[in-house]
Amino acid sequence: MCIRDRYMGTAKISDEAAKSLRLAGRIEALSIVHSRKLRDHFHFHIGNFLPNLRILNITDCPLQEDLSMLAEKCPLLEELNLSGDSWVKSVTITGIAKHRRLQRLHLGHFEHSDTACDKDLQEYPPKGLFLESVFRLPESFVSLNVLYLEQECSLTYWLDTRIKRLRPFLEIKYT
Repeated sequence: MCIRDRYMGTAKISDEAAKSLRLAGRIEALSIVHSRKLRDHFHFHIGNFLPNLRILNITDCPLQEDLSMLAEKCPLLEELNLSGDSWVKSVTITGIAKHRRLQRLHLGHFEHSDTACDKDLQEYPPKGLFLESVFRLPESFVSLNVLYLEQECSLTYWLDTRIKRLRPFLEIKYT
């Protein structure tokens, strides 16, 4: 199932519309792309109504909530795509790091937009230190095999070298 928006001319995806996901409970892949219009609790609807979900693609959607409930509600989830200008928040990373079966994570711009990469790299301590600390925890991302980082982000290469030291068998690719 794919839901696509181009940022303009649409209202937020309402809770009523999100609740319609219960009719699609057997789907294994959901793609929501280019939407700035997600409701704040949209991830609850995904978790509550899509227990068979294996692939969740939320590309270019600023979903900035704690996704830890997906570990319990979507136990089969293997791939999560938060790439693009998703402005991924630390609470999102902390939550999804708890998922026991997640194998592939596409990480978008962390705590910044795609237009602020260079500016955020200049700050100290860099925001990447938080990501490094999450990967340092042995209980985080226990099944992760592949981490995709944004190629067009100044933080990517810094993160690549730091995370590879902590997880030498983790394959890191650029999107």
